[in-house]
Amino acid sequence: MLPLGRRGRGETQVMTTPSGALEATSTEDRYERLAEEVTSVASHELRTPLRGIASLVEWISEDLGDEIPERVAHNLARVQSRVRRLEAVADALAGFAAAGRRNDNTTPVKPLGIVHAALRDVAPPDSFAISVGGAAAPFQAARRPLQAVLRALIINAVQHHDRPDGTISVTVNDAAGCCLFVVQDDGPGVPDHAQDRLFAMFQTLNASDGAGIGLAMARRIAEAHGGSLEYVSEPGPGATFELWWPRTVNVSQHDG
Repeated sequence: MLPLGRRGRGETQVMTTPSGALEATSTEDRYERLAEEVTSVASHELRTPLRGIASLVEWISEDLGDEIPERVAHNLARVQSRVRRLEAVADALAGFAAAGRRNDNTTPVKPLGIVHAALRDVAPPDSFAISVGGAAAPFQAARRPLQAVLRALIINAVQHHDRPDGTISVTVNDAAGCCLFVVQDDGPGVPDHAQDRLFAMFQTLNASDGAGIGLAMARRIAEAHGGSLEYVSEPGPGATFELWWPRTVNVSQHDG
């Protein structure tokens, strides 16, 4: 069971009767499936015209050759930049739709081991100081979704840091029937006015921050698997995220 105040996908706190709870869950599932379908279709429909625009820009550049006016070259480059950003949005939409699907393919997971695997995936700059600690027993979990969420949190800590020599720490502990992963950094933190939209889609603090869907997707994956992802820092320097991942079955320390 998740700690009080944290709830995963499909749970409801407003219905008290069994029939009411079932009705609420059924309605939520229908909306969830509809949202997945809409985002998947939108992603697909975006790709075709974007490929056409990219091809047109390339052909125009080739036709003009070396005599292309500087202003025209500048504007074509801007179009290409916008196309790449929209392609990232299309990819993000497809990923967001898939993130809501629960993966029931569980394997034995060592918490510290999966943190190190996520760090290898991200490969933070050598100038960053990385620490991993804590103690949590191995458990049965969907490895790929859990690793994807940890990867997103580490990427977020690196990308939004205001110094090239930042510090990131990841700790793991057993708590309330869950494995609790805490990801902290000593970066600038999240401004108070931005915390309410931290996990919203397409929300970024800066235009160069990509599609703005990494944390939204991470929370969606966590909730799809019965967990939760919360930002628990006060306004000011530093950011702390808590990932609560429910244990399915405890496994032996000797399992993989």
